[in-house]
Amino acid sequence: MSKNFGLYGFLLVAGIALLGYAVRMMQTTNRLSEGGIKTTATLVEIKKTTDSNGMDMFQPVFEFKDSTNQTIQYAYDQMSSPPKWAVGHQMGLVYNPKNKAEVKLDTGWDLVGTPTILFLLGLSA
Repeated sequence: MSKNFGLYGFLLVAGIALLGYAVRMMQTTNRLSEGGIKTTATLVEIKKTTDSNGMDMFQPVFEFKDSTNQTIQYAYDQMSSPPKWAVGHQMGLVYNPKNKAEVKLDTGWDLVGTPTILFLLGLSA
């Protein structure tokens, strides 16, 4: 009985933690969507790295101009193999004018995908 309680207790705590984290991510994303500045970015570079298993991974680097016409580079945090896009590809993005490091691609998945998955995992735990 106590073994099962330990497992269920752990799952309950993990679920609550995932729910809390997902809600926080959703709030941050909503603030960025509502108060951020939307612009278009151009893919200027694809960085190639090798992961611990020896697989080549590709990280896109976008460039955009902020509201003061300053050029900002944004390295997208999700890598892929093969690369999803080619150099020159343009994407919409939204950034926080007070913190230009806070950037999200203006796509449904990038804005709400991860928080939604974490929320669902938290509910199922």
